Amino acid sequence: MPAYILAASGISGTVNNWSPVGASTSTGVVTVTPSDNAIVTGLVPTGFGNDRLLIIRNTSSSNSLTLNHVDSGSSAANRFSLVNSANLVVRPLGSVIVYYDSTDTVWYSLGQI
Repeated sequence: MPAYILAASGISGTVNNWSPVGASTSTGVVTVTPSDNAIVTGLVPTGFGNDRLLIIRNTSSSNSLTLNHVDSGSSAANRFSLVNSANLVVRPLGSVIVYYDSTDTVWYSLGQI
């Protein structure tokens, strides 16, 4: 797998301050296969770099991955600030582009693909 693609291990339940193993050596795309419907309340930006675009790809064919909007379960600098202040569901086999803004110290969603 190319260095810019990080295959994160399966997640389930609610994950606070998600820090995929290997993030410090990977940028660009994170693929994850939730073992059940999963919720991510925040993503640790370390390793992805500041002011960086990241694609999160749900490789599950049956489970969704939900990114929660400004969820206090994660540290403020790891949270997602999402469109319409609403949680974002990444459907099975779907993807979302997020952007870490180092000035605002938050992840923004730029849209699903």
